[in-house]
Amino acid sequence: MNANGTLVQGGDFPKGVTGVSHTIKRGIYCIGLDAGIDPTDAIASLTSPDAANGVSTVPNSTDCAAGQAEVDTFILVQGDTNTPGFPLNTVLADGGFTLLVP
Repeated sequence: MNANGTLVQGGDFPKGVTGVSHTIKRGIYCIGLDAGIDPTDAIASLTSPDAANGVSTVPNSTDCAAGQAEVDTFILVQGDTNTPGFPLNTVLADGGFTLLVP
């Protein structure tokens, strides 16, 4: 999947995938799956180090319809640059990824 929510050139939807939409929110993609495929079984992998540097699937998504897998791509930023050891935060950013489905 390209960062803009389109398929990589020359590619078709793989077996088990019925479609994809890029939500109006940056970095959130909804992947349609064939009936009987549990969206929580999907695994995402970042394919190119473009704007995003991280990717995850979101179980029980509220941004995507039932039966769809949500994939979020993001960058990591330090929450407070003045406090050593302060945790990193995720900020959604568009990014290309591969989704593996059973």
